[in-house]
Amino acid sequence: MRDRDYYLGLDMGTSSLGWAVTDENYNLLKAKGKDLWGIREFEEALTAVDRRTSRVARRRRQREIVRIGLLKDYFHDAICAVDANFYQRLENSKYHREDKDAAVNSPDGIFHDKGYTDKDYFDRYPTIFHLRAELLESDEPHDVRLVYLALLNMFKHRGHFLNMTLGTDGGARKIGEAYEDFCSAALELLELEFLRTIDGSALEEILSNRDYSRKRKAEELASLLCVAKKEKRKMACINGICGLKFDLKVVFGEEMLLRIRNMTSVFRKRSMRKKKRKCRGS
Repeated sequence: MRDRDYYLGLDMGTSSLGWAVTDENYNLLKAKGKDLWGIREFEEALTAVDRRTSRVARRRRQREIVRIGLLKDYFHDAICAVDANFYQRLENSKYHREDKDAAVNSPDGIFHDKGYTDKDYFDRYPTIFHLRAELLESDEPHDVRLVYLALLNMFKHRGHFLNMTLGTDGGARKIGEAYEDFCSAALELLELEFLRTIDGSALEEILSNRDYSRKRKAEELASLLCVAKKEKRKMACINGICGLKFDLKVVFGEEMLLRIRNMTSVFRKRSMRKKKRKCRGS
């Protein structure tokens, strides 16, 4: 072996490693009377998805607490001049009355003025969005606590930028990455290979064009991806992307035919969630 050239071939998978040793003509070599080929199996490595998801959620919560703390500081003097127990009442609003602090031990969780209570507040503002809409549209002065509640809602639900799917280089890059994910999923789950090298801006132009009908978008997208109409499985995927009705049996092939009957759907309809659960259960 040391005096001759040879090839070492490796087949590396997520849970196995295959190997073989051949000469320059690809004939299997031997050593000590045994063919030089074999396989080693091992447990598949775990990804860091779960840990990363928990870390993202933890950071998001920490930043939310900091934002709320800053908001409280900004409004502290103005709110305390009107209602000294307002912050404490909000903090205790999640408890039963018998568990609340003595200073705010009342059935109200937000307002407890002599002429204005929680009932009056919710009668006028059934949801926080009614309050936000009024503050935006009205020129009249409002109670500082109402302004605080509206801003508090926005500060709590402002979103975050720790999602790896969010891009910073414009729409073409983001939609290109989404298309890459689609191609990878189609190849892995459906064994369908779509054209990888496409113009992201052209794809965005087709999908965002308000002058195109859904059918026209599907035709333009099929042309961009070089998909012929006779390729029914690929066309079904394209129809789904464009918001047209498509048959899941066509997409998933014979295996799905044995499990379900008459399974058509449209991504833009709410019924898609139910059908998604049905497919998972089947």
